[in-house]
Amino acid sequence: MGLSNSQYQAILREYDRIQAEERAKREERVEEVYQKIPELKTLNLASGKLALESYLSIREKNDSKLLDSLSENIEKLKAKKVRLLRKYGFSDDYMELRCRCDLCKDTGFVDGKKCRCFNDKVRKLLYEKSNIQKILERENFGTFSYKYFDDEHIEKEIGTTVRKYMEDIVGFCKDFVDNFPSKHENIIFIGNTGVGKTFLSNCITKELIDRYYSAIYLSAAELFEYLARAKMEDDMFAKEINEHILEDDVLIIDDLGTELVNTFTSTQLFYIINHRINTEKSTIISTNLSIKLLRDNYSDRIVSRLLNSYDIIKLYGEDIRRRRL
Repeated sequence: MGLSNSQYQAILREYDRIQAEERAKREERVEEVYQKIPELKTLNLASGKLALESYLSIREKNDSKLLDSLSENIEKLKAKKVRLLRKYGFSDDYMELRCRCDLCKDTGFVDGKKCRCFNDKVRKLLYEKSNIQKILERENFGTFSYKYFDDEHIEKEIGTTVRKYMEDIVGFCKDFVDNFPSKHENIIFIGNTGVGKTFLSNCITKELIDRYYSAIYLSAAELFEYLARAKMEDDMFAKEINEHILEDDVLIIDDLGTELVNTFTSTQLFYIINHRINTEKSTIISTNLSIKLLRDNYSDRIVSRLLNSYDIIKLYGEDIRRRRL
């Protein structure tokens, strides 16, 4: 999915703005040159006249000798313009229109395909919209380190060390990215504070955005705040966030269970989970709650959706943030 139509149109309007700005800058440079070299304005007018005559000679007279003569005169005028520009300290192309992207000439497309600069704008917009752009610069697969996970003691519940276990989990997360979105998968990370739940969610999110998928990150408290505000007629920003909650390629809900659980939050949570399952949109949830506490806090239908439609990944170990001290 990536961008919505409105976001796509916003990028196209940015290209229109860039082109207008560069045309205005060129006009300023041309006027500057004409002020210093009045003769150049006369040469440009003469070049334009000769170019028109060349076009007419081809279309009407098909006179090759005349065309050769006109072309030769045009080249002489161009050479004279260059000499004048250099004489007064200007570069040869000072009066030409400049493009910020030489590949697409500031159109966004090359041979009908999106230019690299267009994709860069898409990625930037997706990062900004994700709500965690700065965090993703710090927390990603490139910065993930196993050194904070114990590699000496066997964790009875998993039959291996936490470090070995985390290597498998990171591999699973990378597979999730590689298979996205052909496999409709959802993840819920369960574990104590500081064992890597949010970090892994961020790793996945960054990889997906880099592949031009749309993502939005919200803490559970933020999620339900925006949903409540979206019910108000005049809160257009919350309504826009609500649209992303439902339609973005991946939704990340952090710290589920820290919100005030009531009828409204339970109803909304079920609607979001159910809607995204039915529309094959992936959701990643992190929570400190065990399966038992999830059953205690949420309705049977919510827990049923989580158990049946999510990969449940329990994380182990000590608080990484303490081990970093």
